[in-house]
Amino acid sequence: GVVKVFVKDMAKGRHSSGNPAAQAAGAEWGRHSIGSLSLESPGALKPLQIEAPKEMRHALRSNKGYSYSGDGLTITANHAVYAEGAGLDLHRAAEDAVSTASQSKGVTQFEHKLSSFMQDGKEGLLIAGNFKAEGVPHVHKAVVFFDKRDMRLVTLTFKEADTNAEAASQRALDSI
Repeated sequence: GVVKVFVKDMAKGRHSSGNPAAQAAGAEWGRHSIGSLSLESPGALKPLQIEAPKEMRHALRSNKGYSYSGDGLTITANHAVYAEGAGLDLHRAAEDAVSTASQSKGVTQFEHKLSSFMQDGKEGLLIAGNFKAEGVPHVHKAVVFFDKRDMRLVTLTFKEADTNAEAASQRALDSI
């Protein structure tokens, strides 16, 4: 899929889901569904409180977020449903996600690049980034796309030198 192409460009080397590194240190991978968003993760996704920007709250019907953090990898998954007539803007959604990530506590030197992709006839954006958290280099990968009024956003972060977390992030992205 398109996400696999993105990850191939991002990663230093491809890892298949059969690779021991992609097993995230023996974690039990499972598929999780959040509304119309479905992905695999190496552990349970736990509910996450998501605050929508004030200017968008009136346009949201629902906004659910979940996260996983373990073995050096953090995954956040967000599924939002917008009201009929809400002005949906894919690029703004991606930039809002970048803004949120770059303003996180301890994050500095956040750099990113956006790339368009098509999945099942729908446009999406891939976010490839790097940042430092308390001086340690990290990688930021994200994918955001709309399906009618449904927005799906998956973000993955890990330390730049952590090849196991890199492989696990690739497996998670490949599963979307």
